[in-house]
Formats: sequence, structure tokens, C-alpha cells
Amino acid sequence: MDKVELMMKSIQKAFYHSSDFTVRQVDWRNGSSAILCFYASLVDAKEVQRILDTIYARLDTEKPFWSETLVSTLERFSLPQAVKRICNGETLIVLPNSGEMLSLTILNEVNRNPDEPNNEHILRGSHDGLIENLDTNLALLRKRINTPALVVKSFLIGKETNTKAYYLYMDGVIKPETLQELEKRIQAINIDYFYSMGQLSDELEDSVWSPFPQLLNTERPDRVVANLVEGKIVVMPNTSPAAIIAPVTFFNSSF
Repeated sequence: MDKVELMMKSIQKAFYHSSDFTVRQVDWRNGSSAILCFYASLVDAKEVQRILDTIYARLDTEKPFWSETLVSTLERFSLPQAVKRICNGETLIVLPNSGEMLSLTILNEVNRNPDEPNNEHILRGSHDGLIENLDTNLALLRKRINTPALVVKSFLIGKETNTKAYYLYMDGVIKPETLQELEKRIQAINIDYFYSMGQLSDELEDSVWSPFPQLLNTERPDRVVANLVEGKIVVMPNTSPAAIIAPVTFFNSSF
């Protein structure tokens, strides 16, 4: 295994192999390789490619200040600093041969107003809400939890619909047995067509006939964050502005 592959594995491990974390090997100057990494939920990938094309053009002309643009910074590579920059929404190009990293500040602004949910109004705090777009929802959460310990894992629901969904948790906070139980229930989901949050709730809860709350539904990102940092798991499909929180008790349901 060469130096680039080892560094890629190290970076992926630092970000807990989250589904929305992108890391890939790209060609660099003189036949060498670089590592491109960013959170897909926080970055405009098309703009990243445009800036990369500009940098490649400067490299080809061997300009001494090829890295100097209004959105880029060249510095020595440091994994803690890399983690900090990526969590802040920056894109990194790591140069293993020189031990440097180029950071690009290209944020992906939310393209639709995440208005406050009609059924969850509050007097104090944030007034935005989840929408029917996973990347936007992840961006809302990552702006509130600025650490790679927020782990995102993807899965598909429905044999025919192949609806994309995520489950999220805080590494180091979630109880391993809780995570294992949820992953077991997700793997056991056996439906052909997914079309509603009710289906997902029925598949995850203990009993659909129980009078006591087993799952919590919310459209508020701040409520999602509050439960994540308390050791809960959050499940979000791509077709709904709501998130499912588990496990919960009667007291959690009134939060």
C-alpha cells in the first residue's frame, strides 16, 4: 500500500467513514497524486471542480503562486487542522508528497428556505426546519454539530423504490447496544415500495399497537441535535421533511 492510500485510509477513519464524506484520489502535477476530501452535504461540488480546473491551469504554466486565489489557502498538512477545516465546510486537497494541504472555501448554501415547521413553533431558538432534501438537512445539522463524531450512514428502503435514507449518531455518545439494535432492525426491513414515514416507523418500533411512544418524529434540526448529543439515533429518508428519533420514552415525547 503506497503513501497516498495510507493517508486516504487515515483520513476516512478520522471521519468515521460517514456516508456524506467524500475522499478520492486525483491526479496532480508530474504524475503524482493528491487527495480530495469534503462533506458533500456542505460543499458545492460543481464549484469545487471549477476551482480545481483553475488550479490545474496554473500548475501547467508552473506559476510560482499557483495556490493563491480568493478562496484557497496552502499550509502544512495536519490531520487535526484538516478535520477542523472540513467540518467548517471547506474542501481540502492533500498533497502527500510535499506534506501540504490546500483548503478551498466553497460553501453550499441552502437553496430552499427551510421554514419553521407549522406544528412545532417555538418562541426562542432557531426558526428553520428540515425539508425534503437529505443534503440540505445534513448541512443544517453539521452547522450545529461541528465535529466528525457526527456519523452518517446510508441505506436503501424498498426493493423497487430504492429510496435513499440515512441514520445518524454521535460516536462516543451512543450506546453500542442501541446502535446494534437499530442496525439490526434496518437490515430486517422487507418492503417493496416505500412511500411514507409511517411505514418506516412501523418497521422500527417494537409494537404498532403500543399506547406508549417508542419513536419521536420531528421537523426541527435543533431538536434533532438535542437528541443526538443525548445518545439517540436519528433516521431520515429522502422523501420527507421529518426525522425519526429513537429510542424515546414518554418524557422524551413532550420535549
